[in-house]
Amino acid sequence: MATRSRFTAIAEQTDASEGEEPLVYVTLDKVVLSAADAGVEIGKAVAMVTVKAIGDALASLLTPQIFNKPGTYEVVVPDGVNTMRVKKAAAAGGGGAGGAGEANVRGLPGPGGGAGDSILNFEIPVKPGDVVTIVIGTGGLGGKAGSVTSPGGPGTNGGNTVVSVNGVVALTLNGGKATSGPYMQGGYPGGPNAQAGSPSCNWLNNYRGGDGGDNLIGIGGNGGMEVADAALRNGSKGKNGGGGGGGIGNAVHSGNITNGGDGGDGYLEFVWEAAA
Repeated sequence: MATRSRFTAIAEQTDASEGEEPLVYVTLDKVVLSAADAGVEIGKAVAMVTVKAIGDALASLLTPQIFNKPGTYEVVVPDGVNTMRVKKAAAAGGGGAGGAGEANVRGLPGPGGGAGDSILNFEIPVKPGDVVTIVIGTGGLGGKAGSVTSPGGPGTNGGNTVVSVNGVVALTLNGGKATSGPYMQGGYPGGPNAQAGSPSCNWLNNYRGGDGGDNLIGIGGNGGMEVADAALRNGSKGKNGGGGGGGIGNAVHSGNITNGGDGGDGYLEFVWEAAA
């Protein structure tokens, strides 16, 4: 009786062309004397490729997809999916106002911008082949510093974050609002899951700008501070939809009158969920 050769079957999966299924090529590293043995080894090799492909597909579904740069994006719902779970998202924050000053003991710091509305664990029904459009809002611009004789510039409002399925809006988060002047209240929040910006502080609090508002996932920028580090004198930028900090206004004691910070850009993170 002939002795059978020991061998290994190696399977490789090719990339699929559009509209076609991938091909699996199987090669043997030695001459095979038994057709039955060859069939068994080939079956094992193909099964390994299949298991790997399934594992890769599941990993792809479970891996969060993150969008944190302003712009418009499109994604297509893959096979076997019936839910888009938005794990966390926020609209953009409003910009903080610039500071100003008066030729007396008072400064006129700028208040902070309001945070963009936010949400956690929001489910959107989908089906394979649906086109999901995601719009990430741009953070509002911080206002420019004024002077002893002119008020600080207003910030601008933050942009909305929106999710649509086949052109139908499924989720809208409104951007945070800016505020326009010193000694006024902070900018309004974009919705219920966000905070307003803080009002500016007077000379008793060292002419500090107001902080930007927070939301469920984002932090507002700090108001400008009267400190030796010049980098901290301007209002700072918010994060993940937080409002921008307001600029300081101290015309008399230091002459520092600074810009408001930009609001944080919008953010969205989601995973696909497969049908049971």
